Amino acid sequence: MARSLRPTLRLLAPLVLLAPACAAETDSAPAEPTAALRPEVVFRTGGPAPNLLWVEGESADRSTAVRHGWYNNVRKDELSGDAWLSHYAERTAEAEYAVEVPENGRYHFWLRANPVAGPRMDYRLDGGEWRPVDFSDPKQRLNIASDGKPDMRFVAWLPQGALDLEAGEHTLTFRFVSKNKHHGAIDAFVLSKDPFRPNHALRPGAKSGKADPGKWAFEPAPDPLEDGALLDLSYLNETPAGKHGFIGLAEDGESFVDGRGRPVRFWSGTTYVFRDGATVDEIARWGRFYAKRGINMVRHHASLVPPAGEDFHSANEATLDDTWRLVAGMKQAGIYLTLSPYWGSHTDYRRDWPVPDPDHANMAGLLFFDPATQAAYKSWLRELFTRPNPYTGIPLRDEPALAIFQIQNEDSLLFWTAQRIQGEARALLRRQYADWLAGKYGGLNAARKAWDGDAHKNDDFAAGQAGLYTVWHLTRDHANAGRRARLVDQLEFLARTMHDFNAMIADYLRDELGVPQLINAGNWRTADDVKLLDAERWAYTANEVMGVNKYYGVVHQGPKSGYAILKGDRYVPRSALKHPRSLPTNVKQPAGHPMIIPESQWVPPNRYQSEGPLAVAAYQSLTGLDSFYWFTIGRGFEAPFGKWQTGSPVQMGMFPAAALIFRNGYLAEGEAVVHEHRALDDIWKRGSSILVEDPGFDPNRDTGDLPRQSGVRSGVDPLAFLAGPVKVTYGGDPAETRVADLDALIDAERGRVRGVTGEILLDHRRGILYIDAPKTKGAAGFLAETGPFTLGGVEFDVRNHYAAVYVVSLDGADLPDSANILVQATTTARPYGYAEKPVAIVADKQTLEGFEITSLGSSPWNLETNDVELSIANDRIRHAYVLDANGYPVREIPLEGKDGKRTLRFPEDALYVILR
Repeated sequence: MARSLRPTLRLLAPLVLLAPACAAETDSAPAEPTAALRPEVVFRTGGPAPNLLWVEGESADRSTAVRHGWYNNVRKDELSGDAWLSHYAERTAEAEYAVEVPENGRYHFWLRANPVAGPRMDYRLDGGEWRPVDFSDPKQRLNIASDGKPDMRFVAWLPQGALDLEAGEHTLTFRFVSKNKHHGAIDAFVLSKDPFRPNHALRPGAKSGKADPGKWAFEPAPDPLEDGALLDLSYLNETPAGKHGFIGLAEDGESFVDGRGRPVRFWSGTTYVFRDGATVDEIARWGRFYAKRGINMVRHHASLVPPAGEDFHSANEATLDDTWRLVAGMKQAGIYLTLSPYWGSHTDYRRDWPVPDPDHANMAGLLFFDPATQAAYKSWLRELFTRPNPYTGIPLRDEPALAIFQIQNEDSLLFWTAQRIQGEARALLRRQYADWLAGKYGGLNAARKAWDGDAHKNDDFAAGQAGLYTVWHLTRDHANAGRRARLVDQLEFLARTMHDFNAMIADYLRDELGVPQLINAGNWRTADDVKLLDAERWAYTANEVMGVNKYYGVVHQGPKSGYAILKGDRYVPRSALKHPRSLPTNVKQPAGHPMIIPESQWVPPNRYQSEGPLAVAAYQSLTGLDSFYWFTIGRGFEAPFGKWQTGSPVQMGMFPAAALIFRNGYLAEGEAVVHEHRALDDIWKRGSSILVEDPGFDPNRDTGDLPRQSGVRSGVDPLAFLAGPVKVTYGGDPAETRVADLDALIDAERGRVRGVTGEILLDHRRGILYIDAPKTKGAAGFLAETGPFTLGGVEFDVRNHYAAVYVVSLDGADLPDSANILVQATTTARPYGYAEKPVAIVADKQTLEGFEITSLGSSPWNLETNDVELSIANDRIRHAYVLDANGYPVREIPLEGKDGKRTLRFPEDALYVILR
């Protein structure tokens, strides 16, 4: 990211009380209103009682449903009234309800029922015709199996349109007719004259209040997205997205600019809100929810591959429609799109396709070298970019709200999945390798001579094929000089094959389709990043944007641990602040390119997640990372407890302050502390790099063959990633490699790393991250261990064992002069009733102290009560307003003033307080 970004961002307008997110557009951000013009603070209450009828499923007046022990073994706390009516048997069943309608009118009809495993239900009103229940648009789908297994025990709200009803008694009957054991279940149904916004098992305006000792219940209402919010960052987004043109690159190529050439930073996430047929208006509403919390980019991860039985060269129509609706909806909220349309390792190979048989179940790697796969891929792209979007009227190639196109997701010829390429596909790759070798050496026998006669069992020079060693060989140090020489050629061939493919797709998009959007080649790792990552990333330089998917995960053992959290699973909680070499922001960035992290999060069931948003905001800012995409952001705050869930109070709930810090440049970008120059020949030889992202990189063990020309004769401490930007130039002169004086920034004795700007300090021995800049102060980690501390003019006294606390200027002024300040805090979150027990866990031949989950608990999220006191050197602020999770004020709390300071006791049961 260009350093010229910071002075521009200082001029951004402050937060104001806003009109709705769809307010009239202006060419400049709104100015801070004067005190006389600022609207009154209006506290949000429960509001009037909704005009609706709520009927419990288990209250049927007549039922022939058969309850089954396994099917009914669900988390009752997730159900309205702690029960449901369920059926699982060899015969059909009915359930009948008498409903007293108070007045004539049209009633919105919603049903909370099981939406999975081929459900089929019918309903009829007053003995009339049977109508099928519509399962096409489930809302708030939740796994409620008591053991957490993702089988067929789910519940969701299902909109069923509207019913015109007269006052008086009516009969509503449901029939269970699913093919699989006629299964079905009803938790509740609603008839409402007012628009109904479901909130899981809770009735409108209701709170369960369920909280374990020392916890508070996080039960946010659906965000009404109305006036009156004191915390709303949607003003940061230009609307519609792309209003001033396409996203481009700064002059140095290392950061993004908008259509006017102004620097822009992205707080991002991968979303699936388009699913289940969501309309453009529904998607736009979720866009406003995201924008309010600071998001201005979403990633659409999809597949253009046609379904079985359709022409291989025709794009998937459902994916096209999802993409079109997502673009049309999100742009209304000023949110740009990153599009990822292909994932080879998760695309099933089909024998009726005209592609070489890889002798494997999927298409991993084929896109890089198979002309037939490439031809189909190009035809999909033609449809994607040139067909008009029916919801906007313009094709995607002319859509400035589409910012970045990712060629493919998580695939590489240098990753382990490449070893699965066998059969006809492997033979094709061997022929291409032989052609490449003939071009380099003038013939295959000359190549073998250069390898000191090294032979591979699949060498067939007469048939024009040269054998390829498995990727495993590229991870090894071979004693045989001939084998090493041959592997040099193999690595160069594979890297150039990927690079040439990326360049070909860019040429196709630019020259044949007229696509101007920025292009990202890929986002993957290799079988051995110490030896191969620079070759992988060099292949990406055929396109503008670099990327890598990096998660912060922990040891998690269970039968479905890749995608679910189950009772009986075991895990080891671990804070990245105590293990900073695993931070996902530790990235070596190719010079001249922006760098994005297209997928990441602090992965559940890790207990220590609150640190994530602050760490990301801090190290993105310091190192110049251009976008970090949280995977995934869903339909608002989500019920616990999902494996890839970001919509929790401790991750999404911490977005506002973190996004504001990053997007407004409140923390400065540093000068590069490491800038390595690597010759390509040295990369092909798998020579040592002075610094590698891999947490297992040893700067002493893994740098025994640094290039002779390099002025750096030893490896660099990997904690350099926490000190400032780490960059690399490929094809450069190793003599130009430069490393800053890291001894002044890395204190090994005390376990501390200070950022080169002086605004960020990590105490990784105690697990505490501090930020200290004129417009923001904050800390995250094990704060009780340090006792009271002061950052600038802000004194912190945090008694929670683990917490994250931010103080951020909302009006752009330095904190001592600010008249509008956000204080944001949280601790740890677990479901209500969650339980675990200590166990020893064996992982990677180590015995670790971990936990076994003995109860998954249920909604709502429970957070450890806040125990935080702050004192701020500021004599302008007079009021402290507690906000709900949607940014609306709910009450005022005392704010003590003395000697030019304001002291605040942060509430036990909130995420946000506004000081004014």
